[in-house]
Amino acid sequence: MDLHSLDMLHDDPEDGRWEAFVRRDPAADGQFVVAVESTCIYCRPTCRARRPLRKNVRSGARLERWKAELRAGKPVTEAWLDAGYGSAGRAYAAARKQMGMSPAQYGKGGAGQRITWTVLDTPLGALLLARTEKGLCRVAFGENARTLEAMLRSEFPAAELERASPESDARLRAAAIALGEPSGAEHIPLDVRATGFQRRVWEALRTIPSGTTASYADVARSVGHPRAVRAVARACATNPVALAVPCHRVVHSDGSLSGYRWGPERKRALLAAEKAAADQS
Repeated sequence: MDLHSLDMLHDDPEDGRWEAFVRRDPAADGQFVVAVESTCIYCRPTCRARRPLRKNVRSGARLERWKAELRAGKPVTEAWLDAGYGSAGRAYAAARKQMGMSPAQYGKGGAGQRITWTVLDTPLGALLLARTEKGLCRVAFGENARTLEAMLRSEFPAAELERASPESDARLRAAAIALGEPSGAEHIPLDVRATGFQRRVWEALRTIPSGTTASYADVARSVGHPRAVRAVARACATNPVALAVPCHRVVHSDGSLSGYRWGPERKRALLAAEKAAADQS
């Protein structure tokens, strides 16, 4: 395992991993592994061995390690073994939940995956909708269709991409309609890759009612990691499906707006439109 590719556990105390390791939290098993630099020993968060000095500890989400190994061209079995999975069953269970495609497909840049996409003109600019057979895999704002298509192709360089209009694709049409409804987005099926923590955050965001907001601290508490405020902010910043996962509804604790992956002006406009619709209902 390449220790230099992993985050220092003590560099970001708010992400909750060190606390989970200290508590030997069973819920953390499968979310990350711990590497002790001084001994080159790796273990799960629930390991009963004597706790090492914090300065010697690094951690990584196993899925991220597996994905990195796959992108480097390693065979699937060798990659999940190197990532620290104890069995193929555990590895493939994580893949089904969080990769959004098979490990082999992911390692080949989405090879064998069929993605249908379209770009809509909205008051907030061009909006990309892309779906697999399982659900939306990308929703993103951009300057125009050309830049959004380039972004999609760079993310899935080996996938079969087909452009379609909402009129010719019933699933894209249904997604476009749902995204325009105040309470429709949370019912849209998604097909996105995520760590376990990201997925819990994104699921929590989908429960925030349209027309309201929540703070990063509120979200951190709702996912069971009250100190992981910065980790929640990172999960919001890496959300790949705008509107479907409404990260624009997360603000600072004092109510002021924070950053937004697709621009603060879009965030301000989205919140204003949702509040106006809620006031009228």
